[in-house]
Amino acid sequence: MALWGFYFLVKIALYYKGVLQLDAPWNLAFAIFLLIPHPKLLAKLRVARFARGAVNVVLGLSLLWHDSWLAPLRDTIHFIRQQGLPSPEYILGHLLNFFTLETTMPVLIGAIICVVADRYVKLVPVAVVVVIVIGGIQFYGKSKMDVKEVSAMEDSFFDYESSRVVNFQKPKLGEIDFDIIFIHVCSLAWDDMKLIEMGNAKFFDQFHYRFTNFNGVTTYSGPAALRILRAPCGQTRHIDLYNKGLEECYSMETLKKLGFETYFAMNHNGKYGGFLEEVSGNGHVVAPLLSNAGLLVDKKMFDGSPLVEDYSALANWWKVREKQAKHAPAALYYNTVTLHDGVTWAGMPGLPTTPQRYKEFLSKLFADVTKFFGLLSASGKNFVVVFIPEHGVALRGSAIQTPGLRDIPLPSITSLPVAIKFIGPKYNDVPVHGAEVSKPISYLAVAHQLKYFIEHNPFAGSFNKKAVVEELPTTDFVSENESARIILVDGRYYYQGKDKKWVQLSPDQM
Repeated sequence: MALWGFYFLVKIALYYKGVLQLDAPWNLAFAIFLLIPHPKLLAKLRVARFARGAVNVVLGLSLLWHDSWLAPLRDTIHFIRQQGLPSPEYILGHLLNFFTLETTMPVLIGAIICVVADRYVKLVPVAVVVVIVIGGIQFYGKSKMDVKEVSAMEDSFFDYESSRVVNFQKPKLGEIDFDIIFIHVCSLAWDDMKLIEMGNAKFFDQFHYRFTNFNGVTTYSGPAALRILRAPCGQTRHIDLYNKGLEECYSMETLKKLGFETYFAMNHNGKYGGFLEEVSGNGHVVAPLLSNAGLLVDKKMFDGSPLVEDYSALANWWKVREKQAKHAPAALYYNTVTLHDGVTWAGMPGLPTTPQRYKEFLSKLFADVTKFFGLLSASGKNFVVVFIPEHGVALRGSAIQTPGLRDIPLPSITSLPVAIKFIGPKYNDVPVHGAEVSKPISYLAVAHQLKYFIEHNPFAGSFNKKAVVEELPTTDFVSENESARIILVDGRYYYQGKDKKWVQLSPDQM
């Protein structure tokens, strides 16, 4: 029983550090179950003792998962079935990063101390008393009023968002003389850039609008793609992303109706997690995926699939676009996973991303995109480029989520560096004085800006660059995945997970 005492004491310590939640009633019930002795008739049977021990281990591990900040076990199993497993090298790399000498030695030493101490003081009964005290503090110390207010604000938020729509007016024939390009980047957040000391990257100095308080809402690629592809409508609940929305909610479909020739390109095959199917179906891209055949492959995904160099993929789109729609305006949705956790150079083993490798790939991405901008500038045509990440890679981690995990949509993962650039003869040789926007915004603001550009052509006549900023619609902070949600209320972040209860997060947990 000494090790079970160690089990409870470690959980209690982690609870006070904010690393674990602690469901007092269930932990108390499990502790009492452990204290129930074997029936005398079965105590002598080795099979019975083994079965009881196996049941205890299964219940203990299940309760540990329940008390963790991880998604529900059934959701995790469903995710693995849907997404598939990455390469064995990638999984092993993550395990080795987690079970280091620094993390395992204190656990082993603590276990030995508890085994010795249990000879003098039975630890499980002590843990029972502590759990009872914690349960009392949890029950009498929590503010029911806060929980009610958070739930009410959440409902109010989604009710308001459901009424917001950016309505595009179809311009007269020939009025649009620019292309719109979405560069959707997997795994890039402000926090990731700060960790590798690229928070002030010069790459963003070339953009005419830079958003420093943009909430990407989710931490997974599929939902992130659906959210930018449904930007003209207010923020929807995660589950509603997979229900058909209003026709005016779909970005690419709307642009096609306005006269843009639409294109779809990626630097990956889109098979992992059914990304291609999800985007094409639920995102209404309304364009076939451009082939990457014959393009430069310089990296590989963590599942071993090839990745095309970003410049090669983008330049290929420009080549195709010039042949197919030389005179009509075009709109491109481009998705890149160059920065995804586990991506490596071609020919190297698939291992978890390190800060050093991430910095290397980010520098390469910035160089490729900048080179692409040069290609567009040389064409003499006009472009509006929206550079927008999906979510962060979670390089840093927090007290409740280890580096690389993105189950909980923390602000450090959903706060994204979004920027918009004009390219064309009017702007190519003119110094950029970008407008830095610190308003709390999300995807609706991107749709609003595109509508403004279509109605007030930034490439024709005088254009008030600041006017659109003043009119941008703000969006309160609510982020969510399938089984986790975070909301900002009066400067405090609240988390709702698998138990459907709101919990205020501390700075260490963020």
